[in-house]
Amino acid sequence: MRSKCVLIAEPLRSIMEAMKALLKSSYAPKIRVVFEPTTGKVNVKRLADVLDVSVRKLAPGVGVTEGAIRQKPTADRAQPGARKMVDVFQHALDVIGDWTDTMVWMQTPRKDLSGNSPLTLIVSGRAEVVSDLIENIESGQSN
Repeated sequence: MRSKCVLIAEPLRSIMEAMKALLKSSYAPKIRVVFEPTTGKVNVKRLADVLDVSVRKLAPGVGVTEGAIRQKPTADRAQPGARKMVDVFQHALDVIGDWTDTMVWMQTPRKDLSGNSPLTLIVSGRAEVVSDLIENIESGQSN
């Protein structure tokens, strides 16, 4: 029979391994803070802080109401949209290479986005458009 300590330690070990993997991932330190350490879920309130936008502005892009985010910032319903935002922002950061430059790029209106900034599109739930733009920039099809 296994001791109670072993039974408790095994789930904790797997949580710690998941956290170590997350911390070793390519997410920049400022992006990492949006993840809950115990669950790996995106905390949408923290995401709003990191992206320097209000929860109200971010809510439509993650598919939940502002009130729902304030009540449960890691709600399962918000995860797909929030993860897409994080992924697109991380992709931009990987391509641009610097946090400040990435934030400037994200906030600058672009003709190829109909005068919108990439951040505006990301928080409005159109992150895929920005993802496509980043891929075009990477391949030399846009600047």
